[in-house]
Amino acid sequence: MKEYSTTNFSPFSVEINGEPIEMTKIPEPPKSELKRLYLVEGKQISELIQYFKGTKHEASRPTIEKWITSYNLHQKKKVFTATEIELIKKLYLTASKSEILKALPNWSWRAIGSKASKLRIIGRPTGRTGKKNANWNGGRRKSSNGYVLVYMPNHPKANTTNCVPEHILVWEKTHGKPVPSGYVIHHLNGLRDDNRPENLVAVPRPQHERHTLVKLAQKRIRELEEQIRNLK
Repeated sequence: MKEYSTTNFSPFSVEINGEPIEMTKIPEPPKSELKRLYLVEGKQISELIQYFKGTKHEASRPTIEKWITSYNLHQKKKVFTATEIELIKKLYLTASKSEILKALPNWSWRAIGSKASKLRIIGRPTGRTGKKNANWNGGRRKSSNGYVLVYMPNHPKANTTNCVPEHILVWEKTHGKPVPSGYVIHHLNGLRDDNRPENLVAVPRPQHERHTLVKLAQKRIRELEEQIRNLK
């Protein structure tokens, strides 16, 4: 709470043109109070000047800076909160610059870009994003490892670029349910971009090994052989 008393100032004298002039020394605020204001609440020097204005601690910028130094109150490095990091992951590659800055009002565009780089979120388009982009292909593209990705930011399995592997979407649509926890979707013929329902099978992650996949492939071969026999 602010104190508006102007008493208890420490007097001291200086000489001006040989004449002693009595002056008062501005008392320092308690270290705990300055620590709370400067480090915990994150107030800037200009805000501290306004905060102490009209109190016995009213002081100029140099004086307040001197207090901070004498108390060894070095300002902590500003860090992104968990919520802000999630917003960067969700928005950085798809939202406009103005939308991102509005969602993260406490950060500069440079700081946001630097954080995105540290999170390995790369490839932000330099022009319009999403459907506004001239190269929009329905939100469908192929990843560097051969999987087809579909832009679907609201899907629970969306990655940092707001995309979901197409084989997951096809399997979920075919079976009418999400991929069970602990399962992965395997391409029976080994072609990662062949997302026909009959080419996709859900297997437990621990069993996603060679001998398990061989058995699945053998089963698929038998099914195809039966289909061929029925055509004759």
